[in-house]
Formats: sequence, C-alpha cells, structure tokens
Amino acid sequence: MEIILAENHGFCYGVKRAVEMANEAANSDGKSYTLGPIIHNPQVVGRLEDKGVSPVQEVSDIAEGTMIIRSHGVGPAIYEEAEEKGLHVVDATCPHVKKAQQDAKSVIDEGMTLVILGEKNHPEVKSINLWANNEGIIIEDEESAQKLQVVEKMGVVVQTTFSQFKFNSIIDILEKKSKNLKVFKTICNATQERQNSAVDLVQTVGVTAGASTPDWIIKEVIETMKDFAELLAAEGQEEFKKGNVVEGTVVQVEDERAYVSFGYKTEAILNRTEISYPAPESAKDVLKNGDEIKAVIMNHIKEDNPIYLSMTRLAKDEDWQYVIEAQEKDEAIVCKGIDAIPAGLVVTVKSLRGFIPLSQGDVHFVKSLDNLVGTEFEAKVLEIDEKKNRLVLSRRAVLEVERQAKLAEALKNINVGENYKGIVRKIMPYGAFVDIGGIEGLLHISDISWQKIKKVEDVLSVGQEIEVKLQSFDAESNKLSLSLKALSKSPWDVAEETLHVGDVIKGKVVRLVAYGAFVAVNDDIQGLLHISQITKQRNAKVEDYLNRGQEVEVKIISLNKDEKKLGLALTELMESKETAEDAE
Repeated sequence: MEIILAENHGFCYGVKRAVEMANEAANSDGKSYTLGPIIHNPQVVGRLEDKGVSPVQEVSDIAEGTMIIRSHGVGPAIYEEAEEKGLHVVDATCPHVKKAQQDAKSVIDEGMTLVILGEKNHPEVKSINLWANNEGIIIEDEESAQKLQVVEKMGVVVQTTFSQFKFNSIIDILEKKSKNLKVFKTICNATQERQNSAVDLVQTVGVTAGASTPDWIIKEVIETMKDFAELLAAEGQEEFKKGNVVEGTVVQVEDERAYVSFGYKTEAILNRTEISYPAPESAKDVLKNGDEIKAVIMNHIKEDNPIYLSMTRLAKDEDWQYVIEAQEKDEAIVCKGIDAIPAGLVVTVKSLRGFIPLSQGDVHFVKSLDNLVGTEFEAKVLEIDEKKNRLVLSRRAVLEVERQAKLAEALKNINVGENYKGIVRKIMPYGAFVDIGGIEGLLHISDISWQKIKKVEDVLSVGQEIEVKLQSFDAESNKLSLSLKALSKSPWDVAEETLHVGDVIKGKVVRLVAYGAFVAVNDDIQGLLHISQITKQRNAKVEDYLNRGQEVEVKIISLNKDEKKLGLALTELMESKETAEDAE
C-alpha cells in the first residue's frame, strides 16, 4: 500500500509559534492558562494540560499567573482586563492575524466602511472585528456580498484561513459596491498551499467495508465521497477564473501577441504589452513556440469570448508581495530612478512604479533628484496601496542608517578643537557640507572667512579640498560644526600685535554718527573717533568737520581686542568748516 504525504501539511507558522510559546510558558515558574484552547486539537490541548497549562474561557477564571493568548487573537479589552488583574501576558496571536486586526482598525480610523470576509462565529474573525469596535460587516459568501449597499469608501480585511477561490469571487462583487475599494489580502499562504496539495493528491478513492458494516453506512460513506469529489471538481473549475494564475504552453507567436494553451477548451491571448515591463518591440523577441509560461487570467471567462492573459500582472502580484514583506521586515530594496520631477523622483522596483518625495531623497535638503535618474540605489518602503497602485519609498532612510554607522565609527577618531582635511560635498545658501573622513559637518557661511562674504560659491566649490577646525559636536542630533576662519588669526588678533596705543596712523572716514565718526584703519578694523576727539566746540555737529571718504591722521588712544573696540583721536583738533570758510 502506497501512502503519500501531502507536500504542505501539519502546523502552519502561526500555530507552531503559539504551541512553542505555550510549551515555554509550561516550563516557567507559576501557573499558566490559555484563553480558550490554544489550537483546535484536543490532543495538543491535553498534552499542554498535563504540563500545567490549562484552558479557561474568561480572564476572570484566572486568579494569578500567566495568561496565553491563542493564535486566533483577542480584542483590546482582554489586554486591558489582564493588565488590571496584574497577569503576565504571553501574546501568541499569529502575526498574520495581528496584521488583519491592525488593518481593520486602520479602515475604521480612516472613516471607511469595513467588510470582513470570514466565518461570523470564528474566534479569529471576532477578534478582528473587536479591534474595529465591532463595526465591521462580516461576509461569508457571494450571496451576502451581493446584498451590500454601495458605499463611497470600503476597506476589506480577510480571515487568514479564508478560501482563496471564494475571496476572488467576492472581491469581484465588492468592486462594484464602492468606487474606492481598499483590499488587505490577509489570507495566509499556508492555507492556500494546503488546499492545493490536497487537490493534487485525491484522484481515485476505493471503498471497502468489514463484514459487520451495514449497507446504510457504506452508502453514507459513498455519498460523502461523491460530495467531496464534486467539491474538488468545483475547485478545479475555479482554476479558470479572473485573477487566477495558470501555467500554459505557447503555441503561436506573432509580433503583437502570443497564443497560449493552458488546459481550457480554447487558447488564450497574451498581448505584447502584457509579456514584460517595459514591453518588447515584438512578442517574437521574447517568446517562441513550446515555451512554458505562467500568467494571470485578466478577464471573466464567458462562452465564445477570448481569454486574455498577463505575465506582467503576475510579476506585479509577486512584486507587491515582495515590497509588502520588505516593509514588514523594515528591509531596504533596490530601486532605479527613471524621471525627476519637482516633487521628487519616479522609480521602478522590479515591475512596479514607485515615488520618492523630494524630502526623502537625501539626508540633506536638495532642490532636485536629477542625479539619481538612470542609477540604481537602495530605499525603504514608506507607504503601500496596491489597489491605488501607490508605492512611496525613502532613500533618506537608508542613507541615514549608513550615515549613523559612519558617524559612530568616525566619532571614535575625532576631537573637538582639532584640525581635519576635508572635501566640500555640497554647497547651500547658508554654508557648505564638508566630509572629514566619512562624516559630514556644516561649515556655516559665517565661519568661512573673517571678512563678510555674499555667496559661498565666491569662496568654495564642490570637490575642493580644504582644512577645517571641528568647533563643536551635538551628540543628540549628531551634528558637527566646522570652521575655516578659525585656522587663521582674527583681524583683532593681528591688530593687537601691530597696533599700539600712541601710534599715529592714517585712516579713512567710513561712517558719520551723532557722537563721532568711524574710521577704517585697514580693510578689517574700524575705530571710533569720538566728537570730543574732533573738536572742543560745544554742541558741535560731526558733519561740520568731517566728510565720508575723507582721509585723516589719527592717534590710537585705546585698543580692546576682546570687546573689539579701537579708540582714536585726531592729531590736531579741527575748527568748524563754516568758521574756517568765514575766516577766508
């Protein structure tokens, strides 16, 4: 006798995880309980009970110890009740169920009508609805879906063990019930794989019976088998429905299309634009007779109507799953920039189109992402809406992780106050970002030169190698402040060394004020010539004695480097211009 074990069988990931967590709780100190049977298997429940893990129906049945939440999940009120009682909670909710719960909650939070596909009395469906304040409409079959009223916005969440075939059929109906349909396909892959494995195995069934078996039992078994055979046959027909994946053989290829035989009574059409992305110039460039392909049925199958297939749609389905898993795992994926627009960058991720907002293109502010067009780089997924074909990504998230790693390593070798060789990486209106060995610091425009400059570009250029001093480091924000001018003496340091009280020098009047005049003694230093050092006349006006731009001979009477003050006096006091003119 040949016994064949189905390829997909036994515990799924969620159930296996729950049982392992229950066994761990059994090995810990104190009494443990499961809220309801951990899984629908009396043998497993019995073994756990032998180890001291008992099932209970209500939180109130537990006085103290550990409460294990089974894989089907519970509503938020259960967590609150357990916390109030001071119980230790082990949450064995299947991650797929947990996602369905959060998806249901998000639908309600967004003000959409929530539809849950599943069995009304199933504990998982109940838990999903509890996270949505019990506002979900539970649909078990196509008939119930047909009765739904049309609504503006609808979100659909699915029981993880729901039939894949029934799901596709119901979604076709719901697409006509709302213009804005958002579907969270939360069916666990293990369920679909297990159903397919069973169909692959069951082809022929033999029936025999013992000598003590009455005829009516034999007839009942045969009738049950017939019902099961009809069920399998019906599921086999489900293979040929819109949205289903089929395998076929290319039997004819033209420039614009190929014809595929896939087990149905007629051949299907695979248009050139549905073969790959971007589409080939000719289907003959990609396919030939005899090629085995996988594709998705694109239309409802009706008598005498052609059937259309799509290989790109299949790729997109797989690629959507790829980006969904990447987001769940917080993993980076490879993108390629194809078009820079004012708002950001259009990219491709395998067969999908995505978008990187300008603010997510770099760790620093940039005006454009033109430099990324035609290049491949890594990004993280920010937002996914498969129904709206919306995929938003962030390159900044990846660069920030790299930046932090480089920063942590580089910080081991740098010290505030020391000088470093650096390369100008980016110039902004307010300064320049300089790489000093794996990390970038800001060289503010005010720290570039002791002289005032109008534009950073007047002094620096991208790629230029310069030496800078590390002025400060903010550990919380990981920001480095650099200075170029700190490498040279300030004009007042030079003034202290070259100018002395009592020196007589020449200067130029640059500004007149009510209390005197400011005189430039060189390009960087100005001193104050007080009115009392210009004339002894009372109530005198400075403009009666001096003009802007006039050269004068002055004596230094004070110099304070710290306060940046230079006091001056005329070597000879002046008479009023008017008086001097009158005398003439």
